[in-house]
Amino acid sequence: MRSKKLILIVLTCIIALGSITGCSSSFDDTKYAVISESNLSPDGFVYSVYENNTAVITGIDTSDTELVIPDTVGSYKVVEIGADAFSGDETIKFVTIGANVEKIGDNAFSDCSALVRVDMTEKVKKIGSGAFYNCESLCEVKGATGVVVIDEVAFYCCSSLARFDLPETLRTIGNEAFGACESLVEVKIPEKIESVGLGAFSYCSSLSRLDLGGLTEVPEKAFLRCTSLGSVVIGENVTALGVQAFRGCDVLKNVYIHKNVKTIGSSALATCPLLEISYSGSEANWKKISFAEGNENLETVKITYKQKLDKAK
Repeated sequence: MRSKKLILIVLTCIIALGSITGCSSSFDDTKYAVISESNLSPDGFVYSVYENNTAVITGIDTSDTELVIPDTVGSYKVVEIGADAFSGDETIKFVTIGANVEKIGDNAFSDCSALVRVDMTEKVKKIGSGAFYNCESLCEVKGATGVVVIDEVAFYCCSSLARFDLPETLRTIGNEAFGACESLVEVKIPEKIESVGLGAFSYCSSLSRLDLGGLTEVPEKAFLRCTSLGSVVIGENVTALGVQAFRGCDVLKNVYIHKNVKTIGSSALATCPLLEISYSGSEANWKKISFAEGNENLETVKITYKQKLDKAK
């Protein structure tokens, strides 16, 4: 009898812990059935109604430079901007996301060439694949303080985007999510990040300030051709540098590497002609690192051993 009680207590704790974890790092992305489509609101929004009594905006039949996504349509909360809802619209300049919206769908605003600014709320949890793909005029995104997932190529080729504050709620950054954001100056990865995709910040040619936050591995091509990046701290959280992680960072000179790094992928720091390394471990520690092919340049760069972080130049 006592053992059954113990099992019950343990199971209850596991379930409770799972619920807490789920709340902190995910959100309800359940797929509900559509019960009504192509509805039209008085202010011109086209929307679908779902079985959970929520609405998804799928388009608009009027043209305006300022788009304000409503909190509700009819009696239904607007919880999502649907896939391709405003894709290719060349008139929208400003977007304000409604207070109930939790998800911006795939390609929702892709190729909106005139879009300059987006105001979100902390309710937005997911920015879908290609949501703002190739919005070349987009320079400001505000209020994205509750985002958990930024999918692949979400902001790819947003060449005017100078700043995007990655919130501490963020857990996933998809492949090339901010690739070719040529005006992006600063990136600070959140401490509790769980996944960063291939080439997430590749070709960000203005990136000059980088904080790797909670990353345990710098992904493949993550900062490829970030040609304004002059220094990087690869701290104690990081155990591996991915293939071509910093390749082609032309002005990268001061790189601090903690001795916890065990693997350096192929060409991770290749074609960085100014490169100098400050390493926290001994020369013997350095020689124990697993170097993939394509790291021949590291045999000739200046390496200073047993350096504390505050001594890295």
